[in-house]
Amino acid sequence: MYEIHFTEEAESDLIKTLTYIRDVLKAPAAASALLQNIEERLDYLRGFPLSCPIIQDDYLSSKGLRLQIIENYIAFYVIHENSTTISIIRFLYARRDWKTILSLPSE
Repeated sequence: MYEIHFTEEAESDLIKTLTYIRDVLKAPAAASALLQNIEERLDYLRGFPLSCPIIQDDYLSSKGLRLQIIENYIAFYVIHENSTTISIIRFLYARRDWKTILSLPSE
């Protein structure tokens, strides 16, 4: 079983998403359901990290970036075989220009 770690950016993405759904859209049940779905998908990923595809983009695939679609969102991650960990890099709304976002250098 792999351990899953969130980067600060991914954790921030997730918190902002859930807060938006809960507070702005006034849908706390939807936020809770999404969080439960995320937990289930990531739990599956712990046992089967190679089950999701590498991103079909030369730059991003060279970084070993994979994606897990969760409802209208995408969890982007990298597998670290030597430490049996998975790093969740970003958690983004699927309709965003995520290729550009992921290709930008971190600040």
